[in-house]
Amino acid sequence: IEIPTNVFVHGAYGYGWFLQDDRGLRRAEHGGELPGYVAEIQMFPQRRVAVIVLVNRGGARFRKAFDVAFDLLLGPKAPAASAPRPDPLPMTLEEMASYAGTYANRWPMEIAVKEGKLVLKRFGAELPVAKIGERRFSVTPEGGTPQEFLIVPGADGNKGYLQMFIWIFKKTG
Repeated sequence: IEIPTNVFVHGAYGYGWFLQDDRGLRRAEHGGELPGYVAEIQMFPQRRVAVIVLVNRGGARFRKAFDVAFDLLLGPKAPAASAPRPDPLPMTLEEMASYAGTYANRWPMEIAVKEGKLVLKRFGAELPVAKIGERRFSVTPEGGTPQEFLIVPGADGNKGYLQMFIWIFKKTG
C-alpha cells in the first residue's frame, strides 16, 4: 500500500494484512469481529480495487460475496487447478488424546476425540481433523479451502500450542 509522501498519517499501520496470490495478483485482506458486528476489507493494491463489508451481526463470513464483487470489478476468476492433498496419516487413540484440549488466544478452540476421530471445535462448527505430517494437521470449513495448523508440545511435554494462520493458541486444559 502506498501512502503519498505529502500526507501526514497519524498512527500509520503497515502490518497485519493477510496476503495471497489470486487472479495473478497479490490480494490483501484483513477482518475483525466483536460481538454484534463484523468488518472485512479485501483489495488488490496493484489494480487499486478494494471491497469493504461492514455487518451488524456476529459470525458472518463473506468469501463468496468478495469473489462475486471482484469478478464484477476484475473479470471472472480462472478455475483453480486442484492441488493434490496429502493422504491423512493414521493416529492412535492415545496420540489423538495427547492433542485433545482447549487452546486459547483471543478466543478458544477445542480439539476433541469424537467417535474415534479427531475434531476441531471453533465458532460453533465441528470440523474433522486430518493429520498430514509431523505435528501438521488440516481442517476444511464448509464451502472453504483446507486450513493447515500445527500442534506443538510444550516444554513440559503436556501443555502445548496450536498455531493457525498468524495466531498461537496456548493449551489451557
